[in-house]
Amino acid sequence: MFAEQLNLLVSVLNANNTELAQFVRCDRSNISRMRSGARVPRRAGVTTEKLVRGLCLLADDRELMSALCSCIGCPPDTAGEELHSRLTDWLFRDADETQRVRRPSKPAFRSFGERLSAVMEMTGLSNVRFSRLLSVDASHISRFRRGLRTPQSNPKTVEAICTVLLQRVRKQGQMSQLARMMGLSAAELESDPDCLDRFQNWLCDFSPEDNGIMVENLLEHIDTFPVSAMQQGPDPAAVDPGALTSAETSYRGNDGLRRAVIRFLSAAALQGGEELLLYSDQSMDWMLSDRTFHRRWASLMMACVRRGVRIRIIHNIDRAAGEMVEAISSWLPLYLSGVIESWYSRRTRDSRFSHTIFLCPGLGCIVGDHVAGCEDDGLYRYCTAPEELEYYSREFAALLDASRPLVRMTASAEGPEPGGDFTLLSNTLSLGTMPEETMMGMLRRLDPALRAEAECQWRSAVALWERRLAAGQLSECVPLAEDEMLFAGRVPVDLEGVTLCYEPAEYDAHLKNMARLSEQRRGYRFYLLPETPFANTRLLLDEDEVAVERLTRPHIVFRISHPLMLEAFTAYLDRIKEQFREDKPTQRKRLEQRSL
Repeated sequence: MFAEQLNLLVSVLNANNTELAQFVRCDRSNISRMRSGARVPRRAGVTTEKLVRGLCLLADDRELMSALCSCIGCPPDTAGEELHSRLTDWLFRDADETQRVRRPSKPAFRSFGERLSAVMEMTGLSNVRFSRLLSVDASHISRFRRGLRTPQSNPKTVEAICTVLLQRVRKQGQMSQLARMMGLSAAELESDPDCLDRFQNWLCDFSPEDNGIMVENLLEHIDTFPVSAMQQGPDPAAVDPGALTSAETSYRGNDGLRRAVIRFLSAAALQGGEELLLYSDQSMDWMLSDRTFHRRWASLMMACVRRGVRIRIIHNIDRAAGEMVEAISSWLPLYLSGVIESWYSRRTRDSRFSHTIFLCPGLGCIVGDHVAGCEDDGLYRYCTAPEELEYYSREFAALLDASRPLVRMTASAEGPEPGGDFTLLSNTLSLGTMPEETMMGMLRRLDPALRAEAECQWRSAVALWERRLAAGQLSECVPLAEDEMLFAGRVPVDLEGVTLCYEPAEYDAHLKNMARLSEQRRGYRFYLLPETPFANTRLLLDEDEVAVERLTRPHIVFRISHPLMLEAFTAYLDRIKEQFREDKPTQRKRLEQRSL
């Protein structure tokens, strides 16, 4: 009986329902029903596929793969699809499926990527051809299909994908095939007046929803931000030449606030104050609703940066990770300049009043205090008297004392000593897992000075890898290099300031060493991705902060420690690890098949 077989194996693995459910990714009640015999899944169904995979992952996690193989009567080196097939046969060897009522199964599409691939294959669309129809890069389509990215943050892209696909399905007369994929009858789909909406709801079901999409959105901004935007100088016409001589002491309403801000920033750009201290918890409509003003504001802020003015901003973010992502994204050019210091207040926001302080010590200050909702016609004071500027400096300092850093900018991803679990998402294999023999052989291709630098970096990386493993679980998510790039000598080693690329045999040796380490060093696991989600960005996550490292100019590291942001990045990386997790024998077999 299926239940008896399952119970025997769970006993061998010394697990309970809750522990197995974590690896199967289902509710513990589902495991309980299968173990009691109340439910016997279809042999060829999705539930069985998930159960078999979860049993293998559980055995691998507990280093009981040999016990699992012995229990089901297969050789200890069985792995991959063969192991899954043998385990399925063993679970169902006494099951009489003919005595059970068969119910129509739901289509086995577990994600947006799988559904997108199925429809593209049905309609004969390649990544390149589909990308041209959508006017997007083909790499985006590839990442969508492989589950590394989703278009959830871009409603226009979602609509375009669904419209183009449905038009192509209709043109090819394949509506009945699409209906079967969706679990509908052809008549039900074709007669639906909201057919496009129904198709979109099926194709683009991004549930379960979490903050992962906001993380993707932020990483996309950092990864693709153009260097040209940093090199472009501020518009000289943005600066108000009369800013230093104006004597106005009050401004009224949104128009008045905009004029006050132009004067304030122009004065800082002309005179070059030490720093700008910025706080406002009122609506930002006064800035964002006027595009002409917003462009001028951005130009003036960059002019201040060019004069060496540093910026401290206390962001108004009280509730959700999405607010923080939006705050970081909207100020990205200034973050990349390296002169901004951002904070978030720990105090509860006042829902009755709004407050604004824009201060340049020794130069000027804009102050606004209003009943919430009355800001559009509010009164804003412009202070220049030394005693008033000193007063508001103390006010801002009090706000800062009740705040914590939101983002810290550093030049290096090196942080304090490792503590707790660590996850890396990188665009290449980690230097710390490079075997010594391979590294020493590669160094011979470098000049002596560069050779010493590269060896020093490698030894430091190995030592850091060891410290991270000693501190907790160490996980690495890395892409497999494409053969075309590898054989062309265009896959770089993870060295800073030293250009060195793998030869195919060296890359193969590095992969094998990672597999060896994962089997010999408990606590280390690596996940092979079909490609990198972000070509120019690396993520380093531990229990205290996430470091987002931009690998192209301007090279800079965003360090984020807000608990909600850490939770969002952790969920994003957990999703990637779950999607591409393999038991060690299966992973080893795949690498052996890839070997030269």
